Amino acid sequence: MDEVNKYVVRIPDGTLHLDKGLKQTLVKYISNPNQIGRLLADRIFTLQERLNGNCNGIMGMVQMDLDRLQLLKVTVFEMCNVSYLEQKKVWHKVKQAIDASNRKLRFKHK
Repeated sequence: MDEVNKYVVRIPDGTLHLDKGLKQTLVKYISNPNQIGRLLADRIFTLQERLNGNCNGIMGMVQMDLDRLQLLKVTVFEMCNVSYLEQKKVWHKVKQAIDASNRKLRFKHK
């Protein structure tokens, strides 16, 4: 196993897994996918990644790591019990919330 950071490990088949303890801390936000997305992004991406990137890599920013974004997406859908029909809309809003959080960080660190 390869530790990406203290909350994420990559197992030999290449898939990423999130620390179960981190999931436990997010249970109280189960009704708010955006909040879970922001909190997960804060834990699984470094400060530098968040300062220099966004979810889509637009507006002159670097795209955040796709494997960890996918892990975040799956975790949000799983924890918030998002139906297949709602996933596209929910993921769009979660990405907007993460990008807004990153912009706030950039403003704060100027």
